[in-house]
Order: sequence, then C-alpha cells, then structure tokens
Amino acid sequence: MKETGVDSGITLNMGVLKIATARQILPEIIKAQLQKAGIQVNIIYTHTWEEHDKTIKSDQCHLFLDGMQSEVVGDAELFLQHLFHSKSKYNTLNYKNPVVDDLLSKLEKEGNSGERAKLSDEIIHQIERDVPAVFLYHVKTYFAYNKEKIKKMVVNPYGLIEYHKVELNTE
Repeated sequence: MKETGVDSGITLNMGVLKIATARQILPEIIKAQLQKAGIQVNIIYTHTWEEHDKTIKSDQCHLFLDGMQSEVVGDAELFLQHLFHSKSKYNTLNYKNPVVDDLLSKLEKEGNSGERAKLSDEIIHQIERDVPAVFLYHVKTYFAYNKEKIKKMVVNPYGLIEYHKVELNTE
C-alpha cells in the first residue's frame, strides 16, 4: 500500500447477509486479515436479501460477500448471465464488457454441451481478467455413512441425499 501512495488508516464497510449461515465466520476472517495490512473493516449486517442488495449497491458499501446458486447444476450459463451480463439486475459489480455480453448471448443459444463448456471457460477467463473481485470458494458437500448398514446412498447434483433411493443392507 505504501508503494502505491496509500497511507494507513483506511476504513472500509463490508456488507454481509446475516442469514447466510454458511458464511458467518468469513467476514471476521477477512476483517482480521485486512487489519494486518492496516485496513479497518466495519461489517454491516443485513437481514433480508432486499436489504442486502440495497446496501451493497449503496455508496457506503466498499466490500461485500454475496453468492449465487445455479438452478442448473453443472452449467454456468444462468450464474454468468445473472451476475455478469451488463443488463442484469443481479450484476452487483456493475460489470460491463460488450465482448462478454456477446459471448453470453452465444452461450444462451448454444445447444452442444462441449461448445457450451468452451464458451463458459472463455467468459470466466475474461471476467477473471476484468473484475476487481476475489472469488473465495465454492461449497462442496461430503457425506459419511456406515457401509455395513447402508447398501446404496444416492446424492443428487445439488448435494442432497435422495432418501427415497437409499437401500439398506438387510443381511
């Protein structure tokens, strides 16, 4: 920070949705890490998605934690359209790139899964070059079960156990 001419004493406000329980410790970790660099962080907790969206779009919010779950597992189109198309109401970063908009339009029309994957990769790489954001993590669920009691356990692509398909060992 000193090399760029920025003095210490910076204070930033970070918007965090309180009901997003999976992320409760993350704001405190970020706050502690930035404090080591001389940046103070005030956490602004919001309690509804509407309040959160309003807060992170305001001039008083410098940082925010947000997330999105795609309705179509394994396909990035909806996620990318919502968060990065210049005309999307969910584009909280105000990202605008006509090349990405064009690629998103092609992705929307493409039916071949291999071509969709290539377009998605191209879009993602462009966004990573453009966006001043840190993409922190992607949740992956793991399950443990007793193989002596459970013969078969099915987990759908959303990470949910399909209990009606569980088969017990009856031996």
